[in-house]
Amino acid sequence: MQVTLAHIGGRAKELLKSLIKKKGPVILALSGPLGSGKTTFVQALALHLGIEERVVSPTFLLMRRYRAKHPRFKELIHIDAYRVEDQSELSILPLAELFEREGALICIEWPERLGVILPLLARHISFAVEGENAREISL
Repeated sequence: MQVTLAHIGGRAKELLKSLIKKKGPVILALSGPLGSGKTTFVQALALHLGIEERVVSPTFLLMRRYRAKHPRFKELIHIDAYRVEDQSELSILPLAELFEREGALICIEWPERLGVILPLLARHISFAVEGENAREISL
């Protein structure tokens, strides 16, 4: 679906509604080039989860956690693997524990850098730049 940057929040809200009845942790694998709207999408999800603090890309930290005020999701975990060159760099993250965390919504930017570590149950969302203010989002 093609959306403007301003409408990414609507897609995030729509997706969040579809995830409410899903049990266990939810893992979203966000793929697309730089500037395609991945972080903007995570920020929109955070807004709909009731997160009041500013959500920024964890490119240099690899991961950030946010407490959510949502009936289904208690925590947003935002992972950005853009700078990961070797999977061994991910060993500092408790990924096995995170991927089983009840009440967690886990968003992973650049999931292809996780390789076989990425759980099969991850929902893939692709982002593409379609113009200066337009993005293609495929669920």
